[in-house]
Amino acid sequence: MVAIALGVLLASSLHGNRAPAGTPVIVAFGDSLTAGFGLPQDEAFPAQLEKALKARGQEVKVVNAARLFKVFRIARTLSAQMPACS
Repeated sequence: MVAIALGVLLASSLHGNRAPAGTPVIVAFGDSLTAGFGLPQDEAFPAQLEKALKARGQEVKVVNAARLFKVFRIARTLSAQMPACS
């Protein structure tokens, strides 16, 4: 429940994304795949999810809170900690 409340608060402050009062807000957390790296914003997963839900009559706001290259940074950190192979 705390995570949901935090997500709603975060969603209202990200990039000026404001939903009308009473509109459910879905926050899409993830890496570059969720963010839609290399795609126009309207083709990223969060935009597609919002579009699909609205097509089904659900008035929602989906906020893209994904962070690019998170997986790459984790992999780089892990590889730096591994001993070199000869």
